[in-house]
Amino acid sequence: KKLLLLVHASSGSHFVVGWPANSCKRQAPLRSIPMALSESSGRRRALKAVSVQELPDAHLKLVSLCQSSEDETSEAMSARLQEEWLLQAIAILKAHWSRSESFYESQLVQSAGLLRVLPCSYLLISAADRCIGHLRMEETFDSSTSSGGACCACTFVIVDPDMRGKGLGRNLMAMAEKEATDLGYHYMYLWTKDAVPFYTRCGYRVCQQVSIFRPVLKSLDDRKISTLEGMLAAKLMRGPSLLASKEPASEASGEKEAPAAASAASMPGAPDDIWMRKRLREEVEAEAVPWDQRRQELVDHIQRSENTHDMPRCVSKWIFTLLEVPWQRQVGPSCALAAVRMARDSLLKDNEPRAHASLLATALERGITTDGEVYDLDDVRRLAGDVCGMQGKLFNLEELHAGDIAAALGRRQQLLLPYDADPSNKFPAKLEGVHAHCGIVVGMAWPDRTLNGKFIQVSFVEASPDTELPAHTTDEKDILLAVQHSASRRLSIASLKSFRDSNMQLRSFGEKGSFKVKEMNLAGKILRFDSID
Repeated sequence: KKLLLLVHASSGSHFVVGWPANSCKRQAPLRSIPMALSESSGRRRALKAVSVQELPDAHLKLVSLCQSSEDETSEAMSARLQEEWLLQAIAILKAHWSRSESFYESQLVQSAGLLRVLPCSYLLISAADRCIGHLRMEETFDSSTSSGGACCACTFVIVDPDMRGKGLGRNLMAMAEKEATDLGYHYMYLWTKDAVPFYTRCGYRVCQQVSIFRPVLKSLDDRKISTLEGMLAAKLMRGPSLLASKEPASEASGEKEAPAAASAASMPGAPDDIWMRKRLREEVEAEAVPWDQRRQELVDHIQRSENTHDMPRCVSKWIFTLLEVPWQRQVGPSCALAAVRMARDSLLKDNEPRAHASLLATALERGITTDGEVYDLDDVRRLAGDVCGMQGKLFNLEELHAGDIAAALGRRQQLLLPYDADPSNKFPAKLEGVHAHCGIVVGMAWPDRTLNGKFIQVSFVEASPDTELPAHTTDEKDILLAVQHSASRRLSIASLKSFRDSNMQLRSFGEKGSFKVKEMNLAGKILRFDSID
């Protein structure tokens, strides 16, 4: 007797259907059929396709397939069409990259409730309701920028060979970039072997390799990530790996703008892989940080420092001045531009918002940046004045005393201070410019020496217009600066001496030169913005 054999595959997202070897002389080939069964009832769960991006003029849409939940129903025609899309996508992928059908099915169908959660595969659907392209997006981790996990990578990018030469490659990438932007990512990465010209025309630039994202990387610093990457690279160089796959070189497409396979499908790390990236957004929306929250950060820092003997003890009263400045996270290596925007928004706080030209676009036009980094404070001053109408003046930090800084804060003037930031906490450090950073001085605290003594309760009093400012003779180790920077919502709080010492050694890039367009000009300088036109 013939017996139908159903074998539940390990992925849980499909069944393998076939006949036992001894059931008949002519054995039918095994074929994977997309089926998702409810674990509780065993009932067939259909696929659901959701359109995430559309290009009406080109009659194209980008869809993602997922398992439908138990309370969702799908029309028979729609279900058959979605299964056809799935099989068409598998055929396109298998023709270029030799992987099993089960592998592709597990990659192409998202679990119920995880729609548009990376990693996620996307299908390019034509006006004739046919799958003609595919790409997959995964999170990446770039330890060299503050964007960190706010980056993603495009892999398994391909267009149906029969449809090439029609600009579909560009359309597919444009829709993928729009999707990544909607999901909150700042950069799109990819690696390729011979499609560099195509990606250059799409706006991508050659860059250093980054890590395919894993959640554990969030807790690792640059040094540990680099060590892991080195171990993996060494393992791949010694011989074949189960993680690596043989990828044929990208073929000519018949159209200069759309290669057959726009990005590698193998494990990144091959010696001939070329990494590229594209910035997806210039800036993110500013956030309001409550003044009380900033005050508590300052108080907590002082109390912790007193317990560790890092601050003067037996001080019963601390005087502080603190500004409330909107916070903005930087995108890529653009801490100076983000600091200008924070200062601009603070100066405009009581006025109507204004439309300004792009700081990044203007900096690129002037040739003072490659991706948002600006390492000359005079360039920053001119840029802020020309684009935002901000009146700025450069000062010699060596000649600026604590009383001068406190007085500027009392007048609500914005002070942009460059310093070398420790990668672990963004506190000032001496790293020879390798981690040059910028922030806005939003606060200062100093001890009231007239009330020294042993007190159980320490008070924190906000400075008033009549408050006596720190004298020039005050030890700078006892004076705290609170700097709001764009790499973290938390303030960088340290002594005035620490910030000054860190600033004074910003004279070179050290070993960091990937963004260098001109010599560093930050040491001994601080930029003050008084007003805005």
